[in-house]
Amino acid sequence: MLFNSKNHPDLHTITFGTGAASMDDLRETLDGLSLKAFLGGRRVAIINDADEIATIGANLLLKTLEEPRPETFYILLAASPTRLPQTVLSRCQRWFFDRLSPTEIKHILTERGATEVSDSIAALAEGSLCDLETLKDRKELADEVREVLDAAFKGDARRIGRAAQEWGGNKIGVKELLALLRTSIRERLLCCDNDQAAASVWATALQNIIDSEYLAVDRHANPTLVLLTVLRSCNLERASGYQNTPNLLPTMLEELLR
Repeated sequence: MLFNSKNHPDLHTITFGTGAASMDDLRETLDGLSLKAFLGGRRVAIINDADEIATIGANLLLKTLEEPRPETFYILLAASPTRLPQTVLSRCQRWFFDRLSPTEIKHILTERGATEVSDSIAALAEGSLCDLETLKDRKELADEVREVLDAAFKGDARRIGRAAQEWGGNKIGVKELLALLRTSIRERLLCCDNDQAAASVWATALQNIIDSEYLAVDRHANPTLVLLTVLRSCNLERASGYQNTPNLLPTMLEELLR
């Protein structure tokens, strides 16, 4: 009952990334785990978005992992484990989890009291269970993403320029936006059927959006420029060039780094 109510005194949860946990929050959590268990059993710390932790935080965590107290367990959840220092990874056991299907997400949200969970909202979760209100907010942005991709496919330079400027100015939401773009572009690629021209456009755009996540998040490239390059690559008029170029190049990395 204490676990389900999230009031268990020996269960600690901290979230980086969207949770915006600070180093002080991490220190407080680690200090609390150095004490005896309140209920005399095991203690567990769940660190969400561990791959978003800063270097100083990773060093704090490493010191704890090197000399853990008995019956104390640390669960690090990470979408990109390779972004964690090797010194931290080497002290962890790795467990890989499959993404939840849209059907499973709908079922879980319905059990939690959601009255209407559409297929489109469930698909936006991308295999990760999120708060329903967050999913609804993402649906509005996802609808805008689809509209902009339609304009990009038709070569509407004014519309994609305005979108890149607006989206790129919101640095906090760029990572989420790139994920929505990746989802929508992948859906379009899967629906191309026998349309080779469209398939070449969306295949190239998918490679570009994957590159963009590395450039914008890890290399801190200008998000507006990154988004503009992705959207420009979605133009149907570029299809013949993509089809005649080996390996669906040029990709975003080539365009931005040359």
